[in-house]
Amino acid sequence: MQQSQRDKYVCMNIYPVPFRFIATALLSGILLLVGIMNLRDRALWTEPADGVFWTEDHGRLTAEEIKPDSPAGRANILPGDQLQSINNGSRSITLQLEAKGVLTPSDGFRTVLAFLHLSIGLFVLFKAGRSALSYHFYFICLAAFVLYLYSYTTRLNALDLWVYSFSVLAVLLLPALLVHFCLRFPSESPVKIHPLPIYIPALFLITLQVLWLTGHLASIGLPRT
Repeated sequence: MQQSQRDKYVCMNIYPVPFRFIATALLSGILLLVGIMNLRDRALWTEPADGVFWTEDHGRLTAEEIKPDSPAGRANILPGDQLQSINNGSRSITLQLEAKGVLTPSDGFRTVLAFLHLSIGLFVLFKAGRSALSYHFYFICLAAFVLYLYSYTTRLNALDLWVYSFSVLAVLLLPALLVHFCLRFPSESPVKIHPLPIYIPALFLITLQVLWLTGHLASIGLPRT
């Protein structure tokens, strides 16, 4: 009976699944899900638009460019008009904002690039037998996937907060991941290099970002903007 149980245990562990593979798959699934939800959210979300490109001039907003077929164009707003004041005078204008889609043609190109990076990372990961370097390269591609795909909307809901947080992490960690990979490639160096100094700048900037988001920078003389 004991021999039978031992044989059964051996058979069940012929193909053990490494923990890092499970963790990587879980992280990839979360980032992919958030990315798809963010893409859908941006496709459905519209923003109010007046058709004016405003610039700040001496504490006032000045109309610099006016789209002809827009609420501002139809209301006869002209370049140089200032919000609330025009040449020391004022006038009242009825302006009805229109809905403007968030997604642009460039977003389509960025989406293709994002999934291209993800596909390349997956190909290398499985082609190289899931070695340490292939995992490292995959994380670079995963960061690039987030960098190209993610973009928060002006709704600023819980999903946008996650999208913003993952985007910041990708921007700050990608250079460190790339430098670390270059030091390890093409093969593991016989001289072990501790990776912590490489990631210290990114960790420092991430800490500053967290302090800024939580408003703690104001207590040390760096107010939020």
